[in-house]
Amino acid sequence: MYAYHSEADASLSLSASLEVSYHQGNQETLLKSNVGDFVIDEAECFENFAEGTYDGVFEIAALEAFSYKVGKTYHTAIRAILLSYSLSTPKTERERPTLLDLAFAFSEGFLDEGEKYPT
Repeated sequence: MYAYHSEADASLSLSASLEVSYHQGNQETLLKSNVGDFVIDEAECFENFAEGTYDGVFEIAALEAFSYKVGKTYHTAIRAILLSYSLSTPKTERERPTLLDLAFAFSEGFLDEGEKYPT
């Protein structure tokens, strides 16, 4: 992994792993590199990504350092804005439920345990 810092535009280009996860319907994007961990704010460009890890080169603008808690452990990360990226890992699309999937899930709540689904 490498990092390149440009004073002219205050950006950082680094080779890193992007970790995409979803918690309570909210997407969380974390860049992990040998330079540090970066939380990407407002990462709409990753909204269709499936949960997982994606390797690539990312250009970011660092904003501020902060601490967050996972379980009983505190971690430090830096908030950043993504300027550009190039993935070396193929992108996997996030599966979205179809209208039929939603209707089926909704109907499950109305069936008693012994009832069968209509055929």
